[in-house]
Amino acid sequence: GDIGDSIAAQGLYEKAISINPGMAPAHNNLGNIKKDNKDYRGALACYEAALGSDPYYIPAHKNLADLFERAGDHKAAKNVYNQGINLRPDAGLRIREALALPIVMGSNDQITECREHLRKKLGELLNDDLNLEDPVREVGATNFLLAYHGRDDKDIQRQIAELYKKICPSLTFESAHTRHWMAGLEGGVPRIGFVSSFFHGHTIAMLNKSLIDGLPKARFDVFIFSFSTVEDALSIKFKTGNQQFISLPKNLTRARQRIAEAELDILYFTDIGMEPLTYFLGFSRLAPIQCVSWGHPVTTGIPNVDYFLSSRLIEPENAHEAYSEKLIEFGGLPACVSRPGEYIGLIEQERSTGQRIVCPQSLFKFHPDFDLMICGILKSLPDACLQIIDGSHPAWSVLLKRRMLKKLSSVCDRIEIIPRRDKKAMAELL
Repeated sequence: GDIGDSIAAQGLYEKAISINPGMAPAHNNLGNIKKDNKDYRGALACYEAALGSDPYYIPAHKNLADLFERAGDHKAAKNVYNQGINLRPDAGLRIREALALPIVMGSNDQITECREHLRKKLGELLNDDLNLEDPVREVGATNFLLAYHGRDDKDIQRQIAELYKKICPSLTFESAHTRHWMAGLEGGVPRIGFVSSFFHGHTIAMLNKSLIDGLPKARFDVFIFSFSTVEDALSIKFKTGNQQFISLPKNLTRARQRIAEAELDILYFTDIGMEPLTYFLGFSRLAPIQCVSWGHPVTTGIPNVDYFLSSRLIEPENAHEAYSEKLIEFGGLPACVSRPGEYIGLIEQERSTGQRIVCPQSLFKFHPDFDLMICGILKSLPDACLQIIDGSHPAWSVLLKRRMLKKLSSVCDRIEIIPRRDKKAMAELL
């Protein structure tokens, strides 16, 4: 809850419901806590109770639809969004309905169908008279899954950005110091800020911590802007480093102001598109130079993001055509990763008989085309088995298994989805 203690908040909402069982907001907020704690059945019951108390309570429609989205049931999600839209044509609900995509795509045909539907919906939204005041609150999501379709996303990304600029003009906030900036004539060392919601025990933090620490302090004045409220070993390292660490409020207006006060020369987004705060922050002009890297591997489509930092090692020929930003391709990877401590001192495991292939990738990244590669590998290695890590939501594994049973029936008995594990257990597995 907003009081920063979900256990206490849960108790308060349960008490409120015991006093007034028809209190829809309490059921809804309790559902949000249960959803965050991955009690999906409990969350479902709470949202249904909220709508049973007040069928016109739009937040419960939105949160119930979001629950179905997380489970990969985008059809059910769209149905609930549309129920809410029929009650009140809310701009946030309409955008969420348009952006809803399957977690696990069943086929290339489904990818094409979903993208055509998205373009059609975006066109309708652009032609309508809509208004958003706070997109983080009213939409509360990004088009995260688009990047994993294996298609050129630039036009769709630009279309989405154009929509937000039109219906929420305040997004294009401009810091006063950027209007008269002159490169190389400002005096002092360049001021560079790194911003993310994932400066804690997360892949984004691990990709960027050594990069940030490696910047020569005599040549750069470095700021870290963090939306994260997670307290762990890595977040402490960010907070206690040599850089200036600034915790950002999860309010777009106040966060913009905090960054603008630093009067940066360069604002470096470690990722844009993984969550709404940094996505919508990217629409502002908070530094004369604004760039993003491949924390989320897709162009943003946002006009105020100037450069996309990538590598010749991972970009195809004419890759710049797929970016709205100016593409900068380094010779190496734009990241600096230390050797994970989990691998130090590991005892070599006794090898099992046969060949074991582990693909430790998130299930939403298993493109339908990859199924044919899996089939080819397993057919060429008749004694091998493939192990895939279970999804963060139990429904994802069911969806992927269903697709593989259709397309990989001849080798499906040698594909195993194994339970999720912590870092040490993952290191032992590998």
